[in-house]
Amino acid sequence: MKKPTIVNLCDRDFQEILERIHEKDMPIVQVGSYSCANYFIHVIKFIAGPSKEVFASNGFDLVIPTLPEHYLNVLESEEFHVCCDRCRQIVVNDYGILQYLNGQYNIRMGRLFFKDYRDHRYKEYDSAEYEAKAGAVLDFVFNSGIRINAFENDIITQNYSFSHNKPLEVYLHYPYRQISMSHICEYASIGKKIEDKYIPDDFCSMQCLKIKLISPEYKYIKVGKSVYDILDEQYLENIKSDYCLIVTPKWSEVE
Repeated sequence: MKKPTIVNLCDRDFQEILERIHEKDMPIVQVGSYSCANYFIHVIKFIAGPSKEVFASNGFDLVIPTLPEHYLNVLESEEFHVCCDRCRQIVVNDYGILQYLNGQYNIRMGRLFFKDYRDHRYKEYDSAEYEAKAGAVLDFVFNSGIRINAFENDIITQNYSFSHNKPLEVYLHYPYRQISMSHICEYASIGKKIEDKYIPDDFCSMQCLKIKLISPEYKYIKVGKSVYDILDEQYLENIKSDYCLIVTPKWSEVE
């Protein structure tokens, strides 16, 4: 197995992030969220606030989720710019923010840009040879005058490949493959009146932070608004050696 180049600490408890950053020989970490604007706002305040010295001396990447309109002002906040100025790369997951940050920082296109179907329940698909459809998306981005340094994706199948004529770093997530994401969070509805429940990207008090829904028999786990399945090492057998891995530590010992 290729040595991980990035440890994914997105959507984690802040105390766990600090503990892992202080581990000996910890490689680059990434923090932020792929699905929750509420968590993202909390984490940039955490990085730019009491923990700013820790993050100033450790290389990290910042992951920005798809932000709803009522959260876009966070892009003008002092905390956001402190984080951007200190991080190694910014992982962007929607086209609007990609345009907004173009030319200002080292940008990596996030996994949410690429809509390839993935789910291990369909063996005929999951074990087939598959060339990622990322090329068309990347062509559109470059033709729009936007410049990126890298892109990332989930490992789509056991025989995953990718080809493109741009000199980009390619990052792949392992062992958690994101297969679904919602803009409605059931935890954000807790304690609210019926007319205020199930509002897309609603404000919340981070009730979900310590809750993980696990289905061991089907190898699925729900973290916040995202559902992941869990890959084993056979998914790495045909991965090119020059691809970088983004490795997510276990969410729970129940797995």
